[in-house]
Amino acid sequence: MTEMLKIQLKSLENVSPAKNKVFQSLQNVMINDPGSQLSFQLDTHTNIESINFQSSFMTRVFNESPKALLMIRINNTKGKTLYLFAADGPCMRMEYDFLKLVHLAIPKEETPKGLTDMFTLLKDFNSRWADISTFLVDPLFKGKYIISKIFPSAEVVLSAYHVSKHIQEEIYSLSLPQKSEKLLTEALKKTMCSATDTNLKKMHMTLLQILKPDQEAAMNPDLLLEDKIWALHRWRTPPQCSVYFHTVEVARKEFSNIFDKPVALETVVTDIIKFIQDKAHKWQVEKLTCSPDDTSLLCSGKCPKKESYGPMSSDFCLKSGTESDSSVKPKEESNLEPERQTEAGELICQSLDRVCIAAASDLCMKELCAAQKSAQLLLNKTDNMVIQLLENPQEVTWESPKQCTCYFNKCLKLPCRHILAVLNANKEVLKPEMFDSAWHKQTNGYENILPVPIPTLEIIKGESKGIADKHMQVETLMNQMAQSLADCSNEVFQHRYSMLRELADSWIGPYEQVEL
Repeated sequence: MTEMLKIQLKSLENVSPAKNKVFQSLQNVMINDPGSQLSFQLDTHTNIESINFQSSFMTRVFNESPKALLMIRINNTKGKTLYLFAADGPCMRMEYDFLKLVHLAIPKEETPKGLTDMFTLLKDFNSRWADISTFLVDPLFKGKYIISKIFPSAEVVLSAYHVSKHIQEEIYSLSLPQKSEKLLTEALKKTMCSATDTNLKKMHMTLLQILKPDQEAAMNPDLLLEDKIWALHRWRTPPQCSVYFHTVEVARKEFSNIFDKPVALETVVTDIIKFIQDKAHKWQVEKLTCSPDDTSLLCSGKCPKKESYGPMSSDFCLKSGTESDSSVKPKEESNLEPERQTEAGELICQSLDRVCIAAASDLCMKELCAAQKSAQLLLNKTDNMVIQLLENPQEVTWESPKQCTCYFNKCLKLPCRHILAVLNANKEVLKPEMFDSAWHKQTNGYENILPVPIPTLEIIKGESKGIADKHMQVETLMNQMAQSLADCSNEVFQHRYSMLRELADSWIGPYEQVEL
């Protein structure tokens, strides 16, 4: 790389003395740090238009911790973008010093060609490039498919820092009262520092309650439900999370201040390299022992998934060669279909089509899919069979018609996922007596009277006519319930609250405890 730099400098005979001094300082960097790597391109006016740099210490950091790279993009007023790559992932601690940088680059343009050149040099600079398992990127980055092409063994995942930063900025853009804004940002901060499923879902529901449809589309709070994002962050303790977000944010601001100076790019580059060299003495490469659970998070080509059911289900994972240059959307629940190719699955699907009306069939299809994808235990007892589907265990009776202890079966009188798991395991079919008679197909064709109201059915199925309609329906129902609870005596209030509690538990429990 030093020879390449010398060749480039030799061709700069006609540059101005000021520029020549800058280029000479770059050459001095290579002389003083023989293990560093530098490559840049010049335009027709001998101005630097792209650059890739990696000091010998950055290379050492990469070789010590190559598994996960956090990518930070910083734009300046001149239309250029600085890319910082830092070591990240399980067991990579930060101690309020500085990012563990492994590479920096400024592409000519953020076009497919410019990004391809930049990532190719990142690959060329590091012989252990194949050890990269994960790139952590921001939601607005458009080159995910380029990374997958150049680093086929790596995943591209949204980073917890960038998602929290994005949501925070969108909260500020809502122009809320100062008190409300502070409460939201504090709640977000606490959620980020303890990113459990429960906390993330609570924050998600809080945002949905205040966002209008257009605001929801801009913020995309569903990112809070993408488990892969938080699985790569959740290993940190709350204090470590606080340090992590602080360190990344401070580094981003410091580099932004340098990168946006009103000077030539050549000067900016030398200032950035000097800044890195000044900070390098504080860095320490820590060899930490990771547990198997931590290291399993950084998989190659696969995402560890956590099963969940209903509208909350999510799976964000970009596999090599599967992502276009457009924004990424999480996999939709509608893609979940029962596995008909199995003999047992086909028998159940056929019997569903034969026995019950379409509304019941749709509900049971979803339950069958959950049963097929998440059955964990079939255990015989004296009188019953215990079924556990990655949730609270339920009991299914042996006698016919089979009954289950879950709310779904008790409330709707339909075969639930637990009953369907038993049928699937025993290669049995569904029979009319397993359904409430209201769900049966009628010979006279009168099937328009459902055993539950259509709005209730849509809530259970997780369907809606659109974001705007959904918000309007929810808001109307909430106002009606609030009015009914407010305009009554204490005795009537307790009676109505008990009914509402029972309805909420019947519709949604035990999959999620509903707070009233």
